[in-house]
Amino acid sequence: MAVNPDKNHARCRALWRWLCIMVYLYRNYHHQRYLHVVCNIRGKHGNNLRIINEGAKSMTLSSETKFFLGIICTSIIILGLGMLYVSRPVATLTIPKESLIPPSAHTKGNKDANVYLVEFSDFQCPACAVFAPVVDALVAKNSDTLFFAYRHFPLPKHQFALPAAIAAEAAGVQGKFWEASTYLFTHQNTFSDTLWDTMARDLSLDTAQFTKDVKAQTGKSSIDQDLAQATALNFSGTPTFFLNGALLKNINSPQDLIAIVETATTSVK
Repeated sequence: MAVNPDKNHARCRALWRWLCIMVYLYRNYHHQRYLHVVCNIRGKHGNNLRIINEGAKSMTLSSETKFFLGIICTSIIILGLGMLYVSRPVATLTIPKESLIPPSAHTKGNKDANVYLVEFSDFQCPACAVFAPVVDALVAKNSDTLFFAYRHFPLPKHQFALPAAIAAEAAGVQGKFWEASTYLFTHQNTFSDTLWDTMARDLSLDTAQFTKDVKAQTGKSSIDQDLAQATALNFSGTPTFFLNGALLKNINSPQDLIAIVETATTSVK
């Protein structure tokens, strides 16, 4: 269980502002109404006793006053209930390791490590390209304490995301998935239908075998498996990370990921 403090604080501040507005409106309305009554009394009567008596009468609860008091009381109740609601623990999505890392997943690092990181990624996603070297550096630095798995999540809005994943899988048949992964992220801005053959030559692959595997869409079943799981889990985008089975939220920069992973790997050393 986990609580998102930033969202909770924002909601509480919004509820508190609403209550303050209601109190202000009530006090302003009541103050203006009272002055109006007293001024009218002073204009018609000259004795202080009369003013005091009429002022006391004006303090009786009118329908308008009751209405505003009702709003304030309701707001207080809503504020209290809202604070209880936003402060409650929120269940963190946790998935078993065997489900997150199927046999078809490409992995690196220590498979027996207590800490494992899983990324659902898209080769045409700019953010994924930014995170890719960071993940590589984390795995290299923590090779004994970290296990990493790459899962495909080619987004429909990216024209070359799926063909790039198929090309990476074809390179994986020849044992060069990770080299292809680095190549694709590095050349993300030049994606085209001809880049895959260029990649095969640059990586010294057996081009004939590579072309055959690309046309046969070798590895497409594992891509579909990854995509189906990501879709079922209703992921909002890429990259999406899991650490020890728990979905990582609020990863807004590579530094956020580094801090979380480093903390986890340090705790097990």
